[in-house]
Amino acid sequence: MASTTPEILSTKLQLETIKDPAKISNELIEAYASVFWADQWRELLTGTNSKGEPSQYGTNDSMAQQLAQMNGIDTYDPNWPTKLWQLLIDTNPDREPIVKIEGETFEVYWTFEDAKKTLQEYVTPISKGGYGGEIIILRTPDESIAGFTAYTVCTAEEAKELIPKRFGGKVFLEGEKDAIYVKNLTPTILEDTGITQVGLFLDLAVAPEYQGIGIGGYIFDKRLERILALSKSLDEKGNLIIVGRTLETQKAQFEGNYKARRLEPVARYIDNPNEVLCVASIEDVSKSLFDKPWRFF
Repeated sequence: MASTTPEILSTKLQLETIKDPAKISNELIEAYASVFWADQWRELLTGTNSKGEPSQYGTNDSMAQQLAQMNGIDTYDPNWPTKLWQLLIDTNPDREPIVKIEGETFEVYWTFEDAKKTLQEYVTPISKGGYGGEIIILRTPDESIAGFTAYTVCTAEEAKELIPKRFGGKVFLEGEKDAIYVKNLTPTILEDTGITQVGLFLDLAVAPEYQGIGIGGYIFDKRLERILALSKSLDEKGNLIIVGRTLETQKAQFEGNYKARRLEPVARYIDNPNEVLCVASIEDVSKSLFDKPWRFF
């Protein structure tokens, strides 16, 4: 387990950029499937009871912890979610894993192939059905993956397809009562601002043991810097906006990153009003990076 002291992280973080689907490592796939979304998002296990009713469990749920313990996995071990995930996906385990408690049958939320497909899609060319983006992996001095982010820069025309693809759903515009599908909202966002390019936030996650010490803000800004650089390389005079989605209830992310970098909510999702679609202009983002440059801790 890597040290999480500010002294080493502030000076020795390593960034690795991936642009090729073939470069997605098993290490990143396993972290995506068993670590990044296993706590707050509860995407470690799915369960089905005797009535066929589904449920979902994460590392903070007693049912997931109980399943690990019943399989001989020490839940005081920080790596227990990955060990449980590996046991449940292993087609030839040393022994048959216990997958049922009180009539409820469990399986992993993310299969290896599903996680792999998701990550590869981020860096697959748009012409081949992907997002044409990049992935940045953040590593600690001992080579552990502390976090990652995915993003892309596309033309306004390409964004008409990619925005609904990544952020699809039905939303209320801020201050409005009528609901609208993101697909129908997208042309308005693009045409009203006269933009030529769009930077899309595709994904971002920090491993639980590295949360709360500035890692998220660091990689958030590295993503922004890379989006601005990609935009300039495509068109020096391009009019860029940035689009992302987050939860207002995740204060560190929403207040500390989105709001701090001038990404403001334009709509919120009907299924979860705390989930917001945010937009910012290149001018606002560039100004925020200049006025308040990121500082570690």
